[in-house]
Amino acid sequence: MSVSYYVARDRLGGDAHAYWLTGQSWYVAYEIAPNHNDAFLYSPAFAQLIRPLTWLPWPAFLTLWVTAETAAFGWLLRPLGWRWALPLILWCAPEIVIGNVLGFLGVALVASFARPWMWSAMVLTKPIFGLGSLWFAARRQWRQFAGSMGATALIVAISTVLNPTAWAHWLLFLATNAGGSATTLILRSALAVTVVVIAARKGQRWPVAVALLLATPVFAGAPSLTILAAIPRLMWNTEPDNRQDVSGAAEVVRVSTG
Repeated sequence: MSVSYYVARDRLGGDAHAYWLTGQSWYVAYEIAPNHNDAFLYSPAFAQLIRPLTWLPWPAFLTLWVTAETAAFGWLLRPLGWRWALPLILWCAPEIVIGNVLGFLGVALVASFARPWMWSAMVLTKPIFGLGSLWFAARRQWRQFAGSMGATALIVAISTVLNPTAWAHWLLFLATNAGGSATTLILRSALAVTVVVIAARKGQRWPVAVALLLATPVFAGAPSLTILAAIPRLMWNTEPDNRQDVSGAAEVVRVSTG
């Protein structure tokens, strides 16, 4: 049903098309408001990173993007076993159809606990997701927390040197187009931080995915929910003494989607 909604409104690959356009000489980023076709919302660093892919023809870019994100969701859900993973990949279909980045951010979230610099992938696409890195601070893992922040700062510095004007435009774009009520965003962010801190104190990783969903400034329905696809891997990829039964992850995902 959700897939047909996006197809009927000519949104097939809609988000991915905006990413592809950043590599086209005539396209000017940050001039189209959010919730309009071909609006590019992410940082200049993201556009610079994917620039080689934008040299592909649009159909090839879309095929590659959709295939890669489908594989990302497959990897995230694999610990549940294919009896659960396959139908849940279909549950992720609305996200895959529009070609957003949540499948890739889910992989980055899982990897970030071992490689804190991966938080930069989230901060430079959906900045509010950066609050998840407070998991390290709450556990007093200061080296990991500094690594997550330092990597982002380094990428921003290099990207700014390459294109300072784009960064000025992006920051103005964010300030001008902040979605929803500021009070609501503050409350949701505070709730998300609370979830992260409690999870960190308990040594649990999977609630961080829930926190990121709570902090999402603009809830886009079914696609926004797909960050929860990271839960099975987050429950599986833990230290041996803290590893939780994957059957528990199946129950969490079942309740979230049910």
